[in-house]
Amino acid sequence: MCDISSPVPSGAVTMVDKKMLYRPALLLQYRSGRSVNEAHRFLQETMKEQAPSRETCFNWYRKFDNGDKSLQDSRCTGRPHTQSRQLVLATCGARPDLSVRELLGVV
Repeated sequence: MCDISSPVPSGAVTMVDKKMLYRPALLLQYRSGRSVNEAHRFLQETMKEQAPSRETCFNWYRKFDNGDKSLQDSRCTGRPHTQSRQLVLATCGARPDLSVRELLGVV
């Protein structure tokens, strides 16, 4: 649970804030016809230590080139969870003698 009541220190920029600052700036630079290197240099000058890496700028330009102008993160893919945590914990509690391989066969 995120506690929004605790204040962020003055001058501190969270990762989400940082992303939402540089992404629109990158899209504006892209639409203005500036190169990735020019956009990266601009962000370094304006955002200082909060600027994204050169590689991040290249990744976003590639995304824009492919027609995706969304400024949101793409949904991350990965190996889906095949078992519920509760089932695994319950089985471990009931059968603490099982090895990981044996547990895999039971669950």
